[in-house]
Amino acid sequence: MPRFAFSLELHFDTASRKVLAKLRPTLSPVSLSPEVLKAKLEDAGFADFSSIQEARDRLFEVEASLREKGQKIYDELLKRLQPDATGSEPHESSQDAEHASEAEGEVPPEQKITAKQVFDLLKIEPLVLAVAEQKDAEIQITASNDELSAYMTIVPPQGGHPADRKMVVKALKSFGIGVPPLEKEIAKAIKQGQCDRVLVAQGRAAKKGRASKFEALVTDQVSSGPSIDSKGNANYQDINQFVVVEPGQGLMRRHPPGGGKPGQDIYGKAIPAESGDLIPFTANLEGAEVAPHDPNLMVATQKGHPVIQERGIAVDPVLQLTNVSLATGNIDYDGSLHVKEDVADGMKIEVTGDVIVDGVVGKATIIAGASVLIQQGLIGGVPSEEDLEAGTFGAEITAVKTVAARFSSKAKIKAGKEIQINEYAIHCDLNAGDRVLIGKKTGKGSLIGGQARAFDLVYAKTLGSTGSAITHIRVGAPADTVDRLRFAARSVRQKLESIGMLEKDLKAIQRRGEQVQLPAQSQKMAEDLDRQIAQLRDEISELHRLEDELKALLIRSKKSSVVGKNKVYQNVIVDILGGSLRTKEDTIGGTFHFDIRRVVFEH
Repeated sequence: MPRFAFSLELHFDTASRKVLAKLRPTLSPVSLSPEVLKAKLEDAGFADFSSIQEARDRLFEVEASLREKGQKIYDELLKRLQPDATGSEPHESSQDAEHASEAEGEVPPEQKITAKQVFDLLKIEPLVLAVAEQKDAEIQITASNDELSAYMTIVPPQGGHPADRKMVVKALKSFGIGVPPLEKEIAKAIKQGQCDRVLVAQGRAAKKGRASKFEALVTDQVSSGPSIDSKGNANYQDINQFVVVEPGQGLMRRHPPGGGKPGQDIYGKAIPAESGDLIPFTANLEGAEVAPHDPNLMVATQKGHPVIQERGIAVDPVLQLTNVSLATGNIDYDGSLHVKEDVADGMKIEVTGDVIVDGVVGKATIIAGASVLIQQGLIGGVPSEEDLEAGTFGAEITAVKTVAARFSSKAKIKAGKEIQINEYAIHCDLNAGDRVLIGKKTGKGSLIGGQARAFDLVYAKTLGSTGSAITHIRVGAPADTVDRLRFAARSVRQKLESIGMLEKDLKAIQRRGEQVQLPAQSQKMAEDLDRQIAQLRDEISELHRLEDELKALLIRSKKSSVVGKNKVYQNVIVDILGGSLRTKEDTIGGTFHFDIRRVVFEH
């Protein structure tokens, strides 16, 4: 039995660039569904066009309604054409009637009804809806908050023209970009056919001028080699000179800040340069003041030893002693100390400035807020096997800046910046923030036994000894730096995931709040979520800061090295960034450095 339905006709309207769908009535058993529409679009070559979903939904809704109404009309028409079953005249059975009709050449009732007749009785205009449209690629240009970067997003075409350079240039011009575009990035994005926030134009930030520079007019220490007379004899008494300034003497000059360089934003607008900061001298430095006649000059107000700081120079009063022994007792002094002779065994010196010892330091302890300069050397004792195994040392020296001595034995030395030893360091524990230099300027320069640690460089003319004493050296960042960097990166990812989940919960609450008044409990929950998100963002910022520090350490570590200039004996162990190399035989001088996850030695 025929059923009233609709077939689907598609037509592309070039003016609107839309695909029009028209319902054509039929009495064929046609089934209209989203799958049928999709298949017809594919067959017609419109599969890539953008779907107009609202119109499609409307199409199926109207089709279902009209089909139902049309079927009722069809059934009614068919009923009217059937013989009257209640008439007075007897009628044949349906089977007999059918045979009679065929015999007489009559048309069956259902064939007397056309789809058009049914549709006309519906009394509606033919339904035509746009179900898809042709769209060209879309170019979207956005700018960074500081207007120094322009980004491009290419939305791929849907049946239309792909992105090309002409479209990009037009979009950049419409956005007002006034600097040359980045052609390589644009070409790559166009070739790919789509992209998301690709940098396509770059402005130039204004450069702030350098801040005030401070130039020290005096030195707090003069470390030099021994003076050589006309006969070639070396005077080791004058290796380190002790500096004393007089009242009124110039200490530091402040140079004015720079003017900076102008920049340009992505719209071609000039960004004015900003002058550097005028930084003041450090206030309230002992023994120093800004000169009354010159605001850029700091002068001494008392006689003493200069202690150089970043933005000023203090003048420490200098305590001068012949020696430090049981007769003087231990020294605890706010300033600098000058010992003209020796420091005896068992004594302790702690000062806020420098310590200058013209003679020898025995099994003593020295702690200085600046530098320790020993004209002769450190005699911490002759190491016994028990002492070496226990890691005990006869002398201990700690300085914020530099420790310098002629020689050192069985001493533990820690310097914030540099350790300088001329002749030899035997079975010592040397730890410097920047460099350990053994014989760099003068002297035999032997590093024998013990251990030495520095970030940038450990230098000696000879590493190890003929007795094959184990000499352990480490440079660069700690071995766990890479692991710490990976842990920080992993923590950032985990916290970002947590933020994502918290923000999802927060948005759900906010959406409810747009519709109804939130109860107090929900408001408190939203506040707690917001507070947790803020805390996680702070933690991520701190982790990013740590990542930057660790990356800087790793980059700096790649330049760290150990130098044995003339000779390297066996049993010298060098560690760099977790890599380790132990010499197995005596060899000529060379350099240890880090190369692709391992330590290498090159002559």
